[in-house]
Amino acid sequence: MPTTRRNGQGRRSGSPPTQTFALIKVIENILCERPAGTQQEIADRVNAKLGFDGESAFKPGDIAAVLHYWRKHSEDIGSTVHYVKGKHSETRYFLILKDRDGSTYFDPGRRSDFNEGQLTNLQRVGTYMANAADMADAAVTYMPTPALRLRVEELKGDILYVASKAKALIERLEAQIAEAA
Repeated sequence: MPTTRRNGQGRRSGSPPTQTFALIKVIENILCERPAGTQQEIADRVNAKLGFDGESAFKPGDIAAVLHYWRKHSEDIGSTVHYVKGKHSETRYFLILKDRDGSTYFDPGRRSDFNEGQLTNLQRVGTYMANAADMADAAVTYMPTPALRLRVEELKGDILYVASKAKALIERLEAQIAEAA
Protein backbone atom coordinates (compact mmCIF):
# COMPACT_ATOMS: atom_id res chain seq x y z
CA MET A 1 0.00 0.00 0.00
CA PRO A 2 1.57 3.30 -1.04
CA THR A 3 2.06 5.90 1.65
CA THR A 4 0.75 9.37 1.12
CA ARG A 5 1.90 12.70 2.48
CA ARG A 6 -0.16 15.67 3.40
CA ASN A 7 0.39 18.64 1.16
CA GLY A 8 0.47 22.23 2.35
CA GLN A 9 -3.33 22.50 2.25
CA GLY A 10 -3.86 19.78 4.85
CA ARG A 11 -4.87 17.25 2.20
CA ARG A 12 -3.01 14.14 1.22
CA SER A 13 -1.38 14.20 -2.17
CA GLY A 14 -3.68 12.66 -4.74
CA SER A 15 -6.76 13.70 -2.78
CA PRO A 16 -9.95 14.98 -4.41
CA PRO A 17 -10.59 18.49 -5.69
CA THR A 18 -10.88 21.12 -2.98
CA GLN A 19 -14.69 21.50 -3.12
CA THR A 20 -15.30 17.75 -2.98
CA PHE A 21 -12.76 17.37 -0.20
CA ALA A 22 -14.40 20.18 1.79
CA LEU A 23 -17.85 18.57 1.41
CA ILE A 24 -16.46 15.20 2.48
CA LYS A 25 -14.98 16.82 5.59
CA VAL A 26 -18.37 18.41 6.41
CA ILE A 27 -20.07 15.02 6.06
CA GLU A 28 -17.28 13.41 8.07
CA ASN A 29 -17.86 15.88 10.93
CA ILE A 30 -21.61 15.31 10.77
CA LEU A 31 -21.17 11.53 10.94
CA CYS A 32 -18.74 11.94 13.86
CA GLU A 33 -21.57 13.60 15.77
CA ARG A 34 -23.92 10.73 15.03
CA PRO A 35 -24.48 8.24 12.17
CA ALA A 36 -27.14 8.95 9.57
CA GLY A 37 -30.07 6.83 8.48
CA THR A 38 -30.44 7.96 4.88
CA GLN A 39 -28.77 10.03 2.19
CA GLN A 40 -31.64 12.51 2.62
CA GLU A 41 -30.74 12.85 6.30
CA ILE A 42 -27.10 13.49 5.37
CA ALA A 43 -28.20 16.09 2.80
CA ASP A 44 -30.48 17.79 5.35
CA ARG A 45 -27.72 17.90 7.97
CA VAL A 46 -25.15 19.22 5.47
CA ASN A 47 -27.59 21.88 4.24
CA ALA A 48 -28.37 22.96 7.81
CA LYS A 49 -24.69 23.13 8.73
CA LEU A 50 -23.78 25.13 5.60
CA GLY A 51 -26.96 27.22 5.49
CA PHE A 52 -28.01 25.99 2.05
CA ASP A 53 -31.62 25.85 0.91
CA GLY A 54 -33.68 25.90 -2.27
CA GLU A 55 -31.75 25.47 -5.50
CA SER A 56 -28.36 25.58 -3.75
CA ALA A 57 -29.26 22.77 -1.34
CA PHE A 58 -27.66 19.37 -1.64
CA LYS A 59 -29.97 16.55 -2.72
CA PRO A 60 -29.68 12.83 -1.88
CA GLY A 61 -28.28 12.20 -5.38
CA ASP A 62 -25.48 14.70 -4.69
CA ILE A 63 -24.70 12.90 -1.46
CA ALA A 64 -24.72 9.51 -3.25
CA ALA A 65 -22.16 10.80 -5.76
CA VAL A 66 -19.93 12.18 -2.98
CA LEU A 67 -20.17 8.92 -0.99
CA HIS A 68 -19.21 6.94 -4.10
CA TYR A 69 -16.21 9.19 -4.73
CA TRP A 70 -15.27 9.11 -1.04
CA ARG A 71 -15.26 5.32 -0.87
CA LYS A 72 -13.29 5.03 -4.09
CA HIS A 73 -10.63 7.45 -2.78
CA SER A 74 -10.76 6.63 0.94
CA GLU A 75 -7.02 5.93 1.04
CA ASP A 76 -6.27 9.51 0.00
CA ILE A 77 -9.01 11.06 2.14
CA GLY A 78 -8.21 9.22 5.36
CA SER A 79 -11.70 7.94 6.09
CA THR A 80 -14.64 6.15 4.55
CA VAL A 81 -18.33 5.71 5.18
CA HIS A 82 -19.51 2.24 6.13
CA TYR A 83 -22.90 1.17 4.83
CA VAL A 84 -25.17 -0.75 7.17
CA LYS A 85 -28.32 -2.55 6.17
CA GLY A 86 -29.58 -5.03 8.67
CA LYS A 87 -32.50 -6.30 10.68
CA HIS A 88 -31.25 -4.91 13.99
CA SER A 89 -30.04 -1.46 12.99
CA GLU A 90 -31.69 1.63 11.60
CA THR A 91 -28.33 3.29 10.94
CA ARG A 92 -27.17 3.08 7.35
CA TYR A 93 -24.04 5.24 7.22
CA PHE A 94 -21.32 5.70 9.77
CA LEU A 95 -17.75 6.88 9.73
CA ILE A 96 -14.60 4.74 9.68
CA LEU A 97 -11.26 6.52 9.93
CA LYS A 98 -8.32 5.15 7.94
CA ASP A 99 -4.74 5.67 9.03
CA ARG A 100 -1.90 6.02 6.53
CA ASP A 101 -0.75 2.50 7.29
CA GLY A 102 -4.18 1.11 6.34
CA SER A 103 -5.42 0.68 9.93
CA THR A 104 -9.08 1.48 10.45
CA TYR A 105 -10.92 2.84 13.47
CA PHE A 106 -14.55 3.36 14.36
CA ASP A 107 -16.59 4.19 17.43
CA PRO A 108 -16.70 0.96 19.49
CA GLY A 109 -20.30 1.84 20.37
CA ARG A 110 -21.14 1.23 16.70
CA ARG A 111 -19.94 -2.41 16.79
CA SER A 112 -23.39 -3.84 16.08
CA ASP A 113 -23.76 -1.49 13.08
CA PHE A 114 -20.32 -2.54 11.87
CA ASN A 115 -21.20 -6.23 12.18
CA GLU A 116 -24.42 -5.77 10.25
CA GLY A 117 -22.56 -3.83 7.58
CA GLN A 118 -20.09 -6.68 7.28
CA LEU A 119 -23.00 -9.11 6.98
CA THR A 120 -24.44 -7.05 4.13
CA ASN A 121 -21.07 -6.96 2.37
CA LEU A 122 -20.55 -10.71 2.75
CA GLN A 123 -24.04 -11.41 1.41
CA ARG A 124 -23.24 -9.31 -1.66
CA VAL A 125 -19.94 -11.15 -2.13
CA GLY A 126 -21.66 -14.53 -1.84
CA THR A 127 -24.36 -13.61 -4.34
CA TYR A 128 -21.89 -12.06 -6.75
CA MET A 129 -19.54 -15.04 -6.59
CA ALA A 130 -22.39 -17.53 -7.15
CA ASN A 131 -23.42 -15.58 -10.25
CA ALA A 132 -19.82 -15.36 -11.43
CA ALA A 133 -19.45 -19.14 -11.04
CA ASP A 134 -22.53 -19.65 -13.21
CA MET A 135 -21.05 -17.33 -15.84
CA ALA A 136 -17.74 -19.19 -15.74
CA ASP A 137 -19.61 -22.47 -16.17
CA ALA A 138 -21.37 -21.11 -19.24
CA ALA A 139 -18.12 -19.61 -20.58
CA VAL A 140 -16.34 -22.98 -20.56
CA THR A 141 -18.51 -24.06 -23.48
CA TYR A 142 -17.26 -21.19 -25.60
CA MET A 143 -13.54 -21.35 -24.87
CA PRO A 144 -11.67 -22.06 -28.11
CA THR A 145 -8.93 -24.24 -26.64
CA PRO A 146 -8.70 -26.94 -23.98
CA ALA A 147 -6.10 -24.84 -22.12
CA LEU A 148 -8.50 -21.90 -21.83
CA ARG A 149 -11.34 -24.21 -20.79
CA LEU A 150 -9.12 -25.60 -18.03
CA ARG A 151 -8.21 -22.10 -16.82
CA VAL A 152 -11.87 -21.08 -16.67
CA GLU A 153 -12.70 -24.29 -14.78
CA GLU A 154 -9.92 -23.47 -12.30
CA LEU A 155 -11.24 -19.94 -11.95
CA LYS A 156 -14.73 -21.29 -11.33
CA GLY A 157 -13.31 -23.44 -8.51
CA ASP A 158 -11.65 -20.40 -6.97
CA ILE A 159 -14.87 -18.40 -7.25
CA LEU A 160 -16.87 -21.17 -5.59
CA TYR A 161 -14.27 -21.31 -2.81
CA VAL A 162 -14.70 -17.57 -2.14
CA ALA A 163 -18.50 -17.99 -2.17
CA SER A 164 -18.28 -20.84 0.36
CA LYS A 165 -15.96 -18.79 2.62
CA ALA A 166 -18.41 -15.87 2.47
CA LYS A 167 -21.30 -18.20 3.34
CA ALA A 168 -19.40 -19.60 6.35
CA LEU A 169 -18.58 -16.10 7.57
CA ILE A 170 -22.20 -15.04 7.12
CA GLU A 171 -23.33 -17.91 9.34
CA ARG A 172 -20.80 -17.02 12.04
CA LEU A 173 -21.62 -13.33 11.90
CA GLU A 174 -25.39 -13.96 12.00
CA ALA A 175 -24.87 -16.09 15.12
CA GLN A 176 -22.75 -13.34 16.70
CA ILE A 177 -25.35 -10.66 15.88
CA ALA A 178 -28.19 -12.82 17.27
CA GLU A 179 -26.18 -13.49 20.41
CA ALA A 180 -25.51 -9.77 20.96
CA ALA A 181 -29.15 -8.75 20.42
